[in-house]
Amino acid sequence: MEQNDVADSDSLHLLRGAASHCYQSSESGDIKQSETTAKQFLSVLADVVKSAENSPDYEQISESACRVLQEARALVTSSDPQGQVLLDVLTLDLPGVIVKFVEISENCREVCESIITHMCESCSPREMMFALSEQAFACWFLQILTRNNGICCPNSLSQHPQRASTSWALSSSCNNKTLTSCLPLLHGFTIVILRIQRRPVENINAALPIILRAGKVAVSEAADEDNKDVVAGIFERLTAISMSIQEVCNKQVVDEKKNQLRSILSLYTLELLALVSKDGSIAASLNTSKAPSLVLQLSELLPYCGLSYVGLITGRDVEVLNNFWNDDFAGGKIVESKSLVNKGAILAVFWGYACREVATVACENIDTLLKELRSCKSERIRALSNMKHMPSLEYPLQIRNLCIEFLLAMVTADSAPSKDHGEKIDWSSITPSLFALFQAMQSIVIHMPDPEKRKKAFSALAKTLSELPPHQRFDMLKGLIINSNNPSVASLLLAIVKEEINSALNDASKAQGPNSNNKDSHLRTPFITGDVLELVELILKPAKGGPPDLPGQSDAVIVALNLYRFLLMKEKIDKTNYTGVLSNSCLKKVHSEWLLPLRVLVSGILAENVNDNSEFGTLTASLLTPAVPVLNHCLELVEEGLKNSV
Repeated sequence: MEQNDVADSDSLHLLRGAASHCYQSSESGDIKQSETTAKQFLSVLADVVKSAENSPDYEQISESACRVLQEARALVTSSDPQGQVLLDVLTLDLPGVIVKFVEISENCREVCESIITHMCESCSPREMMFALSEQAFACWFLQILTRNNGICCPNSLSQHPQRASTSWALSSSCNNKTLTSCLPLLHGFTIVILRIQRRPVENINAALPIILRAGKVAVSEAADEDNKDVVAGIFERLTAISMSIQEVCNKQVVDEKKNQLRSILSLYTLELLALVSKDGSIAASLNTSKAPSLVLQLSELLPYCGLSYVGLITGRDVEVLNNFWNDDFAGGKIVESKSLVNKGAILAVFWGYACREVATVACENIDTLLKELRSCKSERIRALSNMKHMPSLEYPLQIRNLCIEFLLAMVTADSAPSKDHGEKIDWSSITPSLFALFQAMQSIVIHMPDPEKRKKAFSALAKTLSELPPHQRFDMLKGLIINSNNPSVASLLLAIVKEEINSALNDASKAQGPNSNNKDSHLRTPFITGDVLELVELILKPAKGGPPDLPGQSDAVIVALNLYRFLLMKEKIDKTNYTGVLSNSCLKKVHSEWLLPLRVLVSGILAENVNDNSEFGTLTASLLTPAVPVLNHCLELVEEGLKNSV
């Protein structure tokens, strides 16, 4: 106790002495000496932090550190000339030292925040914006170092070489509380942004990417229960910054500046919505009827920014924002991640769908939006293509469930017929976006833990696929099957193909009736052509050559065999051959290249495992045994067909 008191007294004495000498040097015009004594002032504070980190008596040393920091506050916030001189000299460097105290105790954080508040209210706003930005970058950098055991992405160093040395110099203080240091810095931004008078667009635009990185780091640490309060505090301050930008925007008298600031605020709000939605505690509110306050505050900014739900869900509003920034203005720096902006746009609508209170503050009616999307095919397809950006596995389960719920609501037809309003859909241009959407939906299906919700997710995928015309739908299914790495999903996609084939064959049968004037209708769909046999071949004889990988692909193989058998029997009974499945050449190919090699493979694997009582052997037998009767029946049908063709 006595030793700590002595150290405390020595630090206070050194701090006061450095402050006094700094003032005296400044008054005498010795700028160099003034800067030297200012560094001594900072050195005293840095030594206190280092002592607190290494002390085993943490409670006592933290109290001592807080007293030293309180003394520093008294010195730099004093209204006398000495306080003003000290503040002027330390403007750029003091924030970087005092934020280290935040990691010591909550009391130190409060004192640190009060110092930064005073500096933001008293010092040059441009200098404080620079100082806060530099230190916020350092805090973000150190958190990356901590999480990666001292390894940082080389791009971070190459893109910011002037900051790299500072960050490495500070790395000795890096620990799991580094994120806490962002709290007073972000609070400072909310104040200093309001004080910027000259070039507000450029200054805010330059600072926001660094500010948003605090949110990105917070998301990466949100899973740790110990960081829950800190993450919540960071998001609260990030949201408060958006309110500050809005206030600055309101003060602008030049429309051009106001529009630029409003577009920056729009991008910032959407990115922040995307980040906030990654927080599990915020996403968990979807299990209740209460809307998160942060989502409400951010959604309230949407109408101010001129953003509408229909513009956000179709992507038009984001396109307008992206086009706003041109090569003549070095703006748009905030859009470091277009992916986050696009996700935020979609999530803004999803939150309005989940919580009507959110839609109300956004001046939107979700029922009107859904009615518009359901009644207009072209708008619905545009929205679906834009939903390639929808949140997937990187978001909490509640958000993924919300994605599925909204999709189902959007593609569920109203009683009124869908209208195109004379707009022609350019399927060739939007197919890549739709493919990305279906791949994202596949990922959601695969990783959905609850069977009922998994079933609902797949139902949403199937219903969304039905929005496409037959040829585009067939190509999409083929592409998804080819690119699927999950046998269960491939088998589910083949089940959709089977339903499509059955429906198309039935329609073709009706079209051949005596009273039909549409006898060539079967030619309009690829689901009853030879193309469907290619889908079966993708499974039974993969493009890489050789038989399928068993037992891993057993689910898909069984479904493919069932699909082939269905085609064979259906075409035989209906006395048709739309797919060519009954042709002699096709039967020979299937017999020699698909079925016989597959039977050899299955029989061999089962024979090898007949005496294997291990868990793997039992699992292999249980996966492959159901394929045997289907495979044998297919062989019988093919061999019978070959005999009859002769």
